[in-house]
Amino acid sequence: MSFGALQARGLGTGAETRPNTAERGSGGGVEHADVPPLSADDITGLVRRASGRGHTGSRNRALVSAFVAAGLGVSEALSITVADIDETAGCIRIGGDRGRSVAVDAAVMAALGTWVEARRGLGLADETGPLFCTRDGLPLEASYVRRLIARLGREAGIEGVVNARTLRESYAAARLAAGATVEDLRDALGHASLASTQRFVRQLGGVPAPRTTIGSDLAEALFGVAHAGLTVLRAQRGPDGTIADFVMEYVNPAAAGIIGRAPDDLPGASVRDVFPNSPTDGTYARWIELIETQGALGGPRLYESEGRTRLFRVRRLAHGDRILMSFEDQGTARAAERAAAQLQARQAAYLECSQVGVFIMEPNGVIAVANPAAHRILGIPSGRLVGLSPLDPRWRPTSTDGSPVDPTELPAALTRVTGQPIRERELGFTRSDGRTTWISVSTEPVETGGGAPFGVAVTVTDLGTLRRVTARARACEEAGRLMQAVSETILLRCRPDLTVIHASGPVAQLLGRTPDELVGSRCTDWVDEEDRQTVRDVHLHALESRDSVGIDHGIRDGSGALVAVSRVVRAVRDPSTGEVEELQSVIQRRD
Repeated sequence: MSFGALQARGLGTGAETRPNTAERGSGGGVEHADVPPLSADDITGLVRRASGRGHTGSRNRALVSAFVAAGLGVSEALSITVADIDETAGCIRIGGDRGRSVAVDAAVMAALGTWVEARRGLGLADETGPLFCTRDGLPLEASYVRRLIARLGREAGIEGVVNARTLRESYAAARLAAGATVEDLRDALGHASLASTQRFVRQLGGVPAPRTTIGSDLAEALFGVAHAGLTVLRAQRGPDGTIADFVMEYVNPAAAGIIGRAPDDLPGASVRDVFPNSPTDGTYARWIELIETQGALGGPRLYESEGRTRLFRVRRLAHGDRILMSFEDQGTARAAERAAAQLQARQAAYLECSQVGVFIMEPNGVIAVANPAAHRILGIPSGRLVGLSPLDPRWRPTSTDGSPVDPTELPAALTRVTGQPIRERELGFTRSDGRTTWISVSTEPVETGGGAPFGVAVTVTDLGTLRRVTARARACEEAGRLMQAVSETILLRCRPDLTVIHASGPVAQLLGRTPDELVGSRCTDWVDEEDRQTVRDVHLHALESRDSVGIDHGIRDGSGALVAVSRVVRAVRDPSTGEVEELQSVIQRRD
């Protein structure tokens, strides 16, 4: 919700009478003031009272503008950094566990931009520090902010004590007046649950717009697959208008199973026929009172079901002459809750300990969840990824050849639009400290059934360590080749059946054969005939033991001349199974 939109949507007139009640609270904090949501004129006057002149005026006008345009709490406002102001997208990113982005209009963005420039003029160039700060860059005190808003309210002529809660309620009331649903308001205010938003709306005296109306055929289909028992009872009234009986108007399959009757037998049946004791055990009396008061009841009840007594969580809601009832097996519900909690705990533990960076991007392009590894790899302070967009051009992504990558061509952007996963794409990006980090990115769409844009799960692997290890291995390999080139020692590798698979070193000089000519032969083929059996025995001993075995023997070179050599043989084993993978021999000429 933008500041201009708040001005345009009237919530009363500036001349209306307001109760002049004091703030309620304890200690140093102020909880709430009985001041109704502010009118558009009140909001305009409040912002104008922050002069905008000088550093302090510029900061205070930006601060108050952000409060009225984004529905902020005091702690949220004081946690915003310069990096959280996205001028390109026209929004303020608000961090924390329930991070969100709130769009603001050009006037508010201009006020924020003016303060950012003034802040830099004070020599405060750190964009990760608090946006609203003192001249020394220190965070503002919450008490100062509360006093500021109250003072501006008095100077604007608003009756009653105005505080941050009043501005938050004014923002919410304007959203409701514009047709926002309670779900929309929950996301905008950053509430943890829908129930919190519903309580907030009730305090305002507002009624959120309904999301949609479900047709009766769809509702019946939904109730048919519900795991909880659902029943609709209809009161039957006598000639004098009093309730004489209750009839089962609807019973879903789960409820029929709990009752122990066929689903087709129950609709239209009298409750006294299904539960004979209900008219006399106080059940009918409670239901009659429920309809007369149009109330709701809930709590645990013991019922006979499937041949045993079971504890159910029962809820009842009166709607005209009907009572809507739900039965949920307490044991099943608790088991499901435990399973869900265990799954959530496992997922959280995996994300916490994983060395792979993981984050979830919502369909709107904003990061909703990020694990510690993602913060470490991307060089972002802990918790600060939430609310950011991985598509932000300030990341300055580059391809492996050093050319810049358009943000719309990044893996997360492509998956968000197409719904297609992308695997192990290498990218470079510029961290906040100016260094370029190379990463491997994989994406997977988060299917919600609504089509594009999709949510996206993203994994990020740091390639820096891998590249350094690969470079060291390549250097060692080259050094080994160099040593073999200048050495007079032959390295011979054979299978356990003594078939040569590799030969290196001065093979041509010693044997008059190339390494390729030796591959596929047996390692005893060119051993002097008198020594062949001894060489075979040495290889057999190496196969059966873990020792390195040495032997002196003769070989025949390409011309048939006898050459004296020393040989050391050892077996190379699989560390997990102990099985011999190959035999290696080091052969050197003896003088």
